[in-house]
Amino acid sequence: MKQSALLSFLLGIFLPGLLAQSATAPLPDSLRLPTMFQHLFHENAPTMTIELDFEQLLREKEGNIYQPAKFQYLDKSGVQREVTVDVKPKGRSRRKICDIPPIKVRFPREFLVANGFQPIQALEMVVICKDEPGYEQYVLREYAAYRLYNILTDKSLRTQLVKLKFKTTDEQEKSAEGFAFFIEPFEEMAQRLHSQILKPTRISPKGLQPREFDVLSLFEFMIGNTDWYVYNRHNIAVAHIQGDSLPIGVPYDFDYSGFAHTSYSLPAERLKISNVTTRYFLGLCRRPEDWEPTLKLFQSKKPELIGFCKQFPHFDKESRQYTTGYLEDFFDLLDNPKKVEEQIVEHCGAAFIK
Repeated sequence: MKQSALLSFLLGIFLPGLLAQSATAPLPDSLRLPTMFQHLFHENAPTMTIELDFEQLLREKEGNIYQPAKFQYLDKSGVQREVTVDVKPKGRSRRKICDIPPIKVRFPREFLVANGFQPIQALEMVVICKDEPGYEQYVLREYAAYRLYNILTDKSLRTQLVKLKFKTTDEQEKSAEGFAFFIEPFEEMAQRLHSQILKPTRISPKGLQPREFDVLSLFEFMIGNTDWYVYNRHNIAVAHIQGDSLPIGVPYDFDYSGFAHTSYSLPAERLKISNVTTRYFLGLCRRPEDWEPTLKLFQSKKPELIGFCKQFPHFDKESRQYTTGYLEDFFDLLDNPKKVEEQIVEHCGAAFIK
Protein backbone atom coordinates (compact mmCIF):
# COMPACT_ATOMS: atom_id res chain seq x y z
CA MET A 1 0.00 0.00 0.00
CA LYS A 2 1.37 3.43 -0.94
CA GLN A 3 2.28 5.80 1.89
CA SER A 4 -0.48 8.32 1.06
CA ALA A 5 -3.11 5.57 0.82
CA LEU A 6 -1.94 4.03 4.10
CA LEU A 7 -2.05 7.40 5.86
CA SER A 8 -5.56 8.07 4.60
CA PHE A 9 -6.64 4.57 5.66
CA LEU A 10 -5.30 5.06 9.18
CA LEU A 11 -6.86 8.51 9.43
CA GLY A 12 -10.17 7.04 8.36
CA ILE A 13 -10.01 4.47 11.15
CA PHE A 14 -8.56 6.39 14.07
CA LEU A 15 -9.24 10.10 13.54
CA PRO A 16 -13.06 10.03 13.85
CA GLY A 17 -12.79 8.21 17.17
CA LEU A 18 -10.14 10.56 18.49
CA LEU A 19 -12.19 13.57 17.47
CA ALA A 20 -15.32 12.14 19.03
CA GLN A 21 -13.44 11.74 22.30
CA SER A 22 -12.27 15.35 22.14
CA ALA A 23 -15.66 16.88 21.34
CA THR A 24 -15.82 20.25 23.00
CA ALA A 25 -18.01 20.82 26.04
CA PRO A 26 -19.99 24.05 26.55
CA LEU A 27 -17.71 27.06 26.76
CA PRO A 28 -16.63 28.02 30.28
CA ASP A 29 -17.41 31.54 31.43
CA SER A 30 -13.83 32.70 30.80
CA LEU A 31 -14.24 31.92 27.08
CA ARG A 32 -17.45 33.91 26.84
CA LEU A 33 -15.52 37.12 27.48
CA PRO A 34 -14.61 39.39 24.55
CA THR A 35 -11.13 39.11 23.07
CA MET A 36 -8.59 41.78 22.22
CA PHE A 37 -9.13 41.08 18.53
CA GLN A 38 -12.86 41.69 18.97
CA HIS A 39 -12.08 44.84 20.94
CA LEU A 40 -9.98 46.17 18.05
CA PHE A 41 -12.43 45.00 15.38
CA HIS A 42 -13.85 47.91 13.40
CA GLU A 43 -15.69 48.28 10.10
CA ASN A 44 -13.21 50.90 8.93
CA ALA A 45 -9.41 51.07 9.15
CA PRO A 46 -8.66 52.85 12.44
CA THR A 47 -5.29 54.52 13.04
CA MET A 48 -2.91 52.88 15.50
CA THR A 49 0.65 53.60 16.60
CA ILE A 50 3.41 51.29 17.75
CA GLU A 51 6.34 53.12 19.34
CA LEU A 52 9.50 51.07 19.75
CA ASP A 53 13.21 50.91 19.04
CA PHE A 54 12.72 50.54 15.30
CA GLU A 55 16.39 49.99 14.60
CA GLN A 56 16.46 47.10 17.06
CA LEU A 57 13.43 45.53 15.36
CA LEU A 58 15.18 45.67 11.98
CA ARG A 59 18.53 44.60 13.38
CA GLU A 60 17.12 41.56 15.13
CA LYS A 61 14.46 40.56 12.60
CA GLU A 62 16.05 37.12 12.18
CA GLY A 63 15.74 36.45 15.90
CA ASN A 64 12.87 35.36 18.09
CA ILE A 65 13.13 37.89 20.90
CA TYR A 66 10.33 40.15 22.10
CA GLN A 67 11.04 43.82 22.68
CA PRO A 68 8.83 46.32 24.55
CA ALA A 69 6.70 48.79 22.61
CA LYS A 70 3.94 51.30 23.28
CA PHE A 71 0.70 50.47 21.52
CA GLN A 72 -1.73 53.38 21.06
CA TYR A 73 -5.25 53.11 19.65
CA LEU A 74 -8.75 54.54 19.86
CA ASP A 75 -11.23 52.20 21.49
CA LYS A 76 -14.78 51.86 20.19
CA SER A 77 -15.99 54.65 22.46
CA GLY A 78 -13.45 57.03 20.90
CA VAL A 79 -11.11 57.11 23.89
CA GLN A 80 -7.37 57.17 23.19
CA ARG A 81 -5.72 54.23 24.95
CA GLU A 82 -2.11 53.17 25.44
CA VAL A 83 -0.65 49.89 26.66
CA THR A 84 2.90 48.57 26.81
CA VAL A 85 3.12 45.43 24.68
CA ASP A 86 5.86 43.09 23.50
CA VAL A 87 6.66 42.84 19.80
CA LYS A 88 8.76 40.38 17.83
CA PRO A 89 9.22 39.51 14.14
CA LYS A 90 7.54 36.38 12.77
CA GLY A 91 7.40 34.39 9.58
CA ARG A 92 10.14 32.74 7.58
CA SER A 93 10.64 33.99 4.04
CA ARG A 94 9.51 37.54 4.76
CA ARG A 95 12.13 37.90 7.50
CA LYS A 96 14.76 37.49 4.79
CA ILE A 97 13.00 39.48 2.08
CA CYS A 98 11.39 42.35 3.94
CA ASP A 99 12.91 45.31 5.74
CA ILE A 100 9.94 45.06 8.09
CA PRO A 101 8.68 41.48 8.54
CA PRO A 102 5.26 40.58 9.93
CA ILE A 103 5.13 40.98 13.70
CA LYS A 104 3.51 39.36 16.69
CA VAL A 105 2.05 41.77 19.25
CA ARG A 106 1.73 40.30 22.75
CA PHE A 107 -0.57 42.08 25.23
CA PRO A 108 0.09 41.83 28.99
CA ARG A 109 -2.12 39.30 30.68
CA GLU A 110 -2.87 41.73 33.52
CA PHE A 111 -4.10 44.31 30.99
CA LEU A 112 -6.44 41.78 29.41
CA VAL A 113 -7.80 40.55 32.74
CA ALA A 114 -8.26 44.09 34.10
CA ASN A 115 -10.28 45.06 31.02
CA GLY A 116 -12.43 41.95 30.99
CA PHE A 117 -10.85 40.29 27.95
CA GLN A 118 -9.96 36.67 27.38
CA PRO A 119 -6.27 35.88 28.05
CA ILE A 120 -5.45 35.40 24.35
CA GLN A 121 -2.32 37.52 24.45
CA ALA A 122 -0.76 37.41 20.99
CA LEU A 123 -2.06 38.94 17.76
CA GLU A 124 -0.25 38.51 14.47
CA MET A 125 0.04 41.54 12.24
CA VAL A 126 1.00 41.83 8.57
CA VAL A 127 2.78 45.11 7.95
CA ILE A 128 4.32 46.88 4.98
CA CYS A 129 7.32 44.83 3.81
CA LYS A 130 9.39 47.80 2.65
CA ASP A 131 8.76 51.51 3.06
CA GLU A 132 8.79 51.95 -0.72
CA PRO A 133 6.16 52.72 -3.39
CA GLY A 134 3.91 49.79 -4.22
CA TYR A 135 4.46 47.75 -1.08
CA GLU A 136 1.45 49.17 0.73
CA GLN A 137 -0.73 47.85 -2.08
CA TYR A 138 0.73 44.38 -1.55
CA VAL A 139 -0.55 44.47 2.03
CA LEU A 140 -3.98 45.52 0.79
CA ARG A 141 -4.09 42.77 -1.86
CA GLU A 142 -3.22 40.11 0.70
CA TYR A 143 -5.83 41.53 3.08
CA ALA A 144 -8.35 41.39 0.22
CA ALA A 145 -7.56 37.69 -0.33
CA TYR A 146 -8.57 36.96 3.28
CA ARG A 147 -11.78 38.90 2.74
CA LEU A 148 -12.57 36.95 -0.44
CA TYR A 149 -12.31 33.68 1.48
CA ASN A 150 -14.62 35.15 4.16
CA ILE A 151 -17.19 35.68 1.40
CA LEU A 152 -16.97 32.01 0.39
CA THR A 153 -17.07 30.51 3.88
CA ASP A 154 -17.24 31.53 7.51
CA LYS A 155 -14.77 28.72 8.23
CA SER A 156 -12.00 31.20 7.63
CA LEU A 157 -9.77 33.62 9.49
CA ARG A 158 -11.09 37.14 10.02
CA THR A 159 -8.85 40.18 9.66
CA GLN A 160 -8.82 43.80 10.82
CA LEU A 161 -7.34 46.43 8.54
CA VAL A 162 -5.62 49.35 10.28
CA LYS A 163 -3.58 52.38 9.37
CA LEU A 164 -0.38 51.75 11.31
CA LYS A 165 2.41 54.12 12.24
CA PHE A 166 5.72 52.75 13.47
CA LYS A 167 7.10 55.47 15.69
CA THR A 168 10.72 55.10 16.68
CA THR A 169 12.07 55.99 20.10
CA ASP A 170 15.01 57.69 18.36
CA GLU A 171 13.64 61.06 17.27
CA GLN A 172 16.26 61.35 14.52
CA GLU A 173 15.21 58.11 12.86
CA LYS A 174 12.50 58.08 10.22
CA SER A 175 9.17 56.47 11.14
CA ALA A 176 7.28 54.13 8.83
CA GLU A 177 3.59 54.37 8.16
CA GLY A 178 1.12 52.42 6.05
CA PHE A 179 -1.74 49.95 6.01
CA ALA A 180 -1.42 46.78 8.05
CA PHE A 181 -3.84 44.14 9.30
CA PHE A 182 -4.35 41.93 12.33
CA ILE A 183 -5.19 38.25 11.80
CA GLU A 184 -7.69 36.52 14.06
CA PRO A 185 -5.84 34.12 16.40
CA PHE A 186 -6.36 30.43 15.61
CA GLU A 187 -7.76 29.73 19.08
CA GLU A 188 -10.28 32.55 18.68
CA MET A 189 -11.40 31.21 15.30
CA ALA A 190 -11.73 27.80 16.92
CA GLN A 191 -14.03 29.23 19.62
CA ARG A 192 -16.14 31.01 17.02
CA LEU A 193 -16.57 27.81 15.01
CA HIS A 194 -17.10 25.61 18.13
CA SER A 195 -14.00 23.68 17.20
CA GLN A 196 -10.47 22.98 18.32
CA ILE A 197 -7.15 23.39 16.52
CA LEU A 198 -5.33 20.15 15.76
CA LYS A 199 -1.60 19.93 15.18
CA PRO A 200 -0.90 16.52 13.67
CA THR A 201 2.68 15.96 12.58
CA ARG A 202 1.44 14.75 9.20
CA ILE A 203 -2.03 14.79 7.70
CA SER A 204 -3.30 13.77 4.29
CA PRO A 205 -5.72 15.96 2.28
CA LYS A 206 -7.89 12.84 2.21
CA GLY A 207 -8.18 13.13 5.98
CA LEU A 208 -10.03 16.46 5.66
CA GLN A 209 -13.71 17.09 4.96
CA PRO A 210 -14.04 16.66 1.16
CA ARG A 211 -16.51 19.49 0.57
CA GLU A 212 -14.58 22.02 2.63
CA PHE A 213 -11.26 20.95 1.10
CA ASP A 214 -12.68 21.45 -2.40
CA VAL A 215 -13.69 25.01 -1.49
CA LEU A 216 -10.21 25.62 -0.06
CA SER A 217 -8.35 24.19 -3.06
CA LEU A 218 -10.53 25.99 -5.61
CA PHE A 219 -10.08 29.25 -3.69
CA GLU A 220 -6.29 28.80 -3.76
CA PHE A 221 -6.58 28.13 -7.49
CA MET A 222 -8.73 31.24 -7.92
CA ILE A 223 -6.11 33.49 -6.31
CA GLY A 224 -3.23 31.66 -7.97
CA ASN A 225 -1.63 30.47 -4.73
CA THR A 226 0.64 27.40 -4.63
CA ASP A 227 2.38 28.32 -1.35
CA TRP A 228 0.50 25.76 0.74
CA TYR A 229 0.85 22.08 1.52
CA VAL A 230 -1.47 20.00 3.68
CA TYR A 231 0.92 17.23 4.77
CA ASN A 232 3.06 19.48 6.97
CA ARG A 233 0.33 22.11 7.50
CA HIS A 234 2.27 24.70 5.51
CA ASN A 235 0.02 27.78 5.56
CA ILE A 236 -2.92 25.55 6.51
CA ALA A 237 -4.50 25.36 9.96
CA VAL A 238 -6.41 22.17 10.81
CA ALA A 239 -9.56 22.50 12.92
CA HIS A 240 -12.11 19.98 14.11
CA ILE A 241 -15.64 21.34 14.39
CA GLN A 242 -17.74 19.78 17.14
CA GLY A 243 -19.95 17.01 15.75
CA ASP A 244 -18.02 16.55 12.49
CA SER A 245 -16.26 13.27 11.74
CA LEU A 246 -13.33 14.88 9.90
CA PRO A 247 -11.47 18.16 10.41
CA ILE A 248 -11.24 21.05 7.98
CA GLY A 249 -8.32 23.01 6.60
CA VAL A 250 -8.20 26.80 6.94
CA PRO A 251 -5.73 28.65 4.66
CA TYR A 252 -3.62 31.71 5.48
CA ASP A 253 -0.60 33.67 4.14
CA PHE A 254 -1.42 34.76 0.59
CA ASP A 255 1.44 37.12 -0.26
CA TYR A 256 2.93 34.57 -2.70
CA SER A 257 -0.32 34.32 -4.66
CA GLY A 258 -0.86 35.59 -8.18
CA PHE A 259 -3.68 37.71 -6.77
CA ALA A 260 -1.30 39.61 -4.47
CA HIS A 261 1.44 39.49 -7.15
CA THR A 262 4.20 40.86 -4.93
CA SER A 263 7.58 41.67 -6.46
CA TYR A 264 9.23 39.02 -4.28
CA SER A 265 6.79 36.13 -4.76
CA LEU A 266 7.81 32.88 -6.44
CA PRO A 267 5.79 29.76 -7.32
CA ALA A 268 6.33 26.60 -5.29
CA GLU A 269 9.62 25.00 -6.28
CA ARG A 270 8.06 21.55 -6.60
CA LEU A 271 5.77 22.70 -9.42
CA LYS A 272 6.68 23.27 -13.04
CA ILE A 273 5.47 26.85 -13.37
CA SER A 274 7.58 29.96 -13.74
CA ASN A 275 5.24 32.72 -12.59
CA VAL A 276 2.92 33.06 -9.59
CA THR A 277 0.17 34.44 -11.80
CA THR A 278 -0.12 31.03 -13.50
CA ARG A 279 -2.93 29.08 -11.88
CA TYR A 280 -2.03 25.52 -10.89
CA PHE A 281 -4.70 23.36 -9.29
CA LEU A 282 -3.62 21.47 -6.16
CA GLY A 283 -6.90 19.80 -5.26
CA LEU A 284 -7.86 16.14 -5.09
CA CYS A 285 -9.41 13.94 -7.77
CA ARG A 286 -13.20 14.00 -7.81
CA ARG A 287 -15.86 12.92 -10.26
CA PRO A 288 -17.19 15.79 -12.43
CA GLU A 289 -20.57 15.62 -10.70
CA ASP A 290 -18.89 15.94 -7.30
CA TRP A 291 -17.50 19.31 -8.35
CA GLU A 292 -20.88 20.78 -9.25
CA PRO A 293 -21.82 22.13 -5.77
CA THR A 294 -18.42 23.82 -5.33
CA LEU A 295 -18.42 25.33 -8.80
CA LYS A 296 -21.97 26.62 -8.25
CA LEU A 297 -20.92 28.17 -4.93
CA PHE A 298 -18.14 30.15 -6.59
CA GLN A 299 -20.33 31.19 -9.51
CA SER A 300 -23.05 32.36 -7.12
CA LYS A 301 -20.49 34.46 -5.25
CA LYS A 302 -18.98 36.00 -8.40
CA PRO A 303 -20.75 39.40 -8.08
CA GLU A 304 -19.73 39.72 -4.43
CA LEU A 305 -16.12 38.61 -5.01
CA ILE A 306 -15.49 40.88 -7.96
CA GLY A 307 -17.57 43.63 -6.38
CA PHE A 308 -15.32 43.65 -3.33
CA CYS A 309 -12.25 44.34 -5.48
CA LYS A 310 -14.04 47.00 -7.50
CA GLN A 311 -15.34 48.81 -4.44
CA PHE A 312 -12.48 48.38 -1.97
CA PRO A 313 -11.70 52.04 -1.22
CA HIS A 314 -7.99 51.63 -0.43
CA PHE A 315 -6.94 50.03 -3.71
CA ASP A 316 -5.21 52.34 -6.14
CA LYS A 317 -6.26 52.24 -9.80
CA GLU A 318 -3.67 49.62 -10.71
CA SER A 319 -4.61 47.22 -7.89
CA ARG A 320 -8.32 47.62 -8.59
CA GLN A 321 -7.89 46.84 -12.28
CA TYR A 322 -5.44 44.01 -11.70
CA THR A 323 -7.35 42.14 -8.97
CA THR A 324 -10.65 42.55 -10.78
CA GLY A 325 -9.16 41.30 -14.03
CA TYR A 326 -7.45 38.37 -12.32
CA LEU A 327 -10.76 37.22 -10.82
CA GLU A 328 -12.62 37.75 -14.10
CA ASP A 329 -10.11 35.45 -15.82
CA PHE A 330 -10.91 32.78 -13.24
CA PHE A 331 -14.64 33.06 -13.80
CA ASP A 332 -14.14 32.99 -17.58
CA LEU A 333 -12.42 29.65 -16.99
CA LEU A 334 -15.37 28.39 -14.91
CA ASP A 335 -17.69 29.30 -17.78
CA ASN A 336 -15.67 27.08 -20.13
CA PRO A 337 -16.46 23.37 -19.47
CA LYS A 338 -13.42 22.20 -21.42
CA LYS A 339 -11.03 24.35 -19.35
CA VAL A 340 -12.71 23.22 -16.12
CA GLU A 341 -12.15 19.62 -17.16
CA GLU A 342 -8.52 20.18 -18.19
CA GLN A 343 -7.35 22.55 -15.45
CA ILE A 344 -9.42 21.35 -12.48
CA VAL A 345 -11.18 17.99 -12.83
CA GLU A 346 -8.38 16.18 -14.68
CA HIS A 347 -5.57 18.25 -13.16
CA CYS A 348 -5.91 16.56 -9.79
CA GLY A 349 -3.67 14.80 -7.32
CA ALA A 350 -0.99 17.50 -7.44
CA ALA A 351 -1.51 18.00 -3.70
CA PHE A 352 0.70 14.93 -3.25
CA ILE A 353 3.64 16.38 -5.20
CA LYS A 354 6.58 16.94 -2.86
